[in-house]
Order: sequence, then C-alpha cells, then structure tokens
Amino acid sequence: MSISLQLIPRRRPNPRVLIAGLITAIFIAAFAIAPVDSASAAPTGLVKVTTQRMSGPSLETTQVGWYNASSNLSLSCYLRGQSVKGYFSPYIGNGGWDNLWYKVSDGYFVADVDIDTGSNAPVTGQCSTATPTPSAPSGPTAKAMARTQRMSEARLTSTQNGWYESGATVTLSCYTYGQAVKGYFSAYVGNGGWDSLWYQASDGFYLADVDIDTGSNSPVAKSCSVGTDVSTPPSTSGSNTIISRAKSWVDAHVPYNQGASFANQYGKYRTDCSGFVSMAWGLGSSYVTWTLPQVSHPITKDQLTAGDILLNNTNTNAHVVIFSSWANAAKTQYWVYESNPDGAVYHQIPYPYWPSAGGTYLPYRQN
Repeated sequence: MSISLQLIPRRRPNPRVLIAGLITAIFIAAFAIAPVDSASAAPTGLVKVTTQRMSGPSLETTQVGWYNASSNLSLSCYLRGQSVKGYFSPYIGNGGWDNLWYKVSDGYFVADVDIDTGSNAPVTGQCSTATPTPSAPSGPTAKAMARTQRMSEARLTSTQNGWYESGATVTLSCYTYGQAVKGYFSAYVGNGGWDSLWYQASDGFYLADVDIDTGSNSPVAKSCSVGTDVSTPPSTSGSNTIISRAKSWVDAHVPYNQGASFANQYGKYRTDCSGFVSMAWGLGSSYVTWTLPQVSHPITKDQLTAGDILLNNTNTNAHVVIFSSWANAAKTQYWVYESNPDGAVYHQIPYPYWPSAGGTYLPYRQN
C-alpha cells in the first residue's frame, strides 16, 4: 500500500457515454459488422503512486520491488485479499479500505486502491485458485537503515533508478566491490568510514552495504562475479613500490581536483587520474593521459600485473587507472587504484572499466 498527498478522484464512466456506447454496440451487433476479438486487449490499470509489487494479494506476502507511478499495467485477473488503503481511499466506502487485488501480466500482484482502472468493480475475470504465484526471490535480506540510492552499477556515478526507502526489506542476490562510499554505518566501520561493498538486489539494481543492516561487515550473499572470487579486498602490502605509493593517497583520502596538487613523501603531483599515476610511477612531473604513452608501452590483458595501468585516450572522458590484481579467475573483475571525482580510491571494477563510461581502455606498462 502506498499513500499520496494528491487527492484526485478515480475516473468514473460517464452515464451518457455508457448509453451512447450501448446503442452503438447494439447497432453494430444488429448488422454483424466485423466481430471483435475479446482477447485482443487485456484490461489495464494506470499506477497513480509508486506501489508495492507483491507475490500475493496481501502486504504480508513477499515484496518483489515496486510498480512505479505512471506505469500502465496489463491486468490478468483479480482476487480478494488483504484490505489496504492507498491513493483512492478518500473516494471509496468502507473507511477507504479496499481488498481488491489484481494479478499483473508479470505474475505479481498490485492493490486496486493504487491504480486507475476506471471502475471500483473488478475489470477482469477472477483468478483461478490454482493459478500459481511467482516464487519469492531467494537470498539473504537486509533492512535499509536510511533512504539510499538504487543504482544501475556499484557506484554513485552510474545511473540512479529511484531509491530504497528507509525501513524497506531488500532481498540480496549477490555482492561485489565498487565505489567506496560513506553512509549510515560509517561511524562503525574502519578505513575512515569508507565502504566499497555493494549488493545487487533481487530487482537487479545495486545498493551500498554502508546503508543497510545485514548483520555483518562481511558479504552475506554469493559473489556477483563469474568464477572463483576473493571475498575481501586482497592485501596491498608488500614490496611493490608502485602499489605502495598509490596506497599512500588512498590512505590519505586525497580529493580529486584537476587544479590542485598534493605533496607527501613521494613528491608533489596534480590530484587527478594522470597525476595519481605519475606519482605512483615516480615520474618527474605530472603527466596527462595523452602523454603517459611516452613513458610506457602497450601490453596484453594476460600480461597485466600490479602497477600496470588501463588507459583510455579514445574519447573526451579520457581516464587512467592502476591495476592491482584480478578479482576472479575469469578475469572479468579486477582491483584498481584510481583518482576519480570521489578522490583516491581502491576498489573492484569490471574489466576493462565501467561500461557506461565509454571509450576504450588498453593495458600499458611503465618503460
């Protein structure tokens, strides 16, 4: 059930229109003009306010996402279920309670009180009691502790598709590591409150672990990646000088700013993606993406090792990241250091880079 502050009455059939329509129907039937295929168009309902997509005709069944406001739903059949209130409650009797539910063509149920069918009475046939309802998605669940973004990828720079509301229970399909973000639980996690763990929900979108209560700081679902995956970020300690230098900026949470510089024990460099690589590679100055090939050479994907880079110089969104290690055996995900609008970060991303970013990322190694 959803509630809206808009009080717009449900459209009712106009009696004059009904009479005219009846006369027309009789006229057509009398002259046997082209019979109408009754199955040609299923009844539809216009969603007036974002409302729950339920596995059965009750809010006590499993919620499997939402039907968004202004969506036009094809209605298969109806059932009488739990009485609920919603958008049209001010315009119906019984104190605004409505127990009419429709099964939508996708197999899930929507409350009549939140959709405009043009009638308070059922506009479809009744569902057979033997009509199966879709099984609820399996997997661990989590409670959203704050209103949090519903993203197309595991990063806030991807496309946002609405929100997961505070208090909502979300079924988690799998986990991945993405953009490091802060949120509700930042005060209780290490790394300065930054968390790069994300979950893909059963609706196919992503939400940040830092805003949900799973009962654990470690992943509670299977990995989203293909192949054998690491369950936690691999250790970056060791003798690799490039990685050690890159880690120094991540630990310092150096912000991204193409017009600024940051100085530490490794020198002073511009605080953008190519300045970050210049610092990690120990170059004499801050190079830019189109000059980095002057101090490096192309390699193959299979030759990548810690300290190499993935460089994109093919579009206006030129960018470069530092390869750290593979995240799965299929080599479809990897751990990187990069400087992006969120600052210097260490996280897991798809190979060769986020699809929505565009361009072509190619591997290079310092000369």
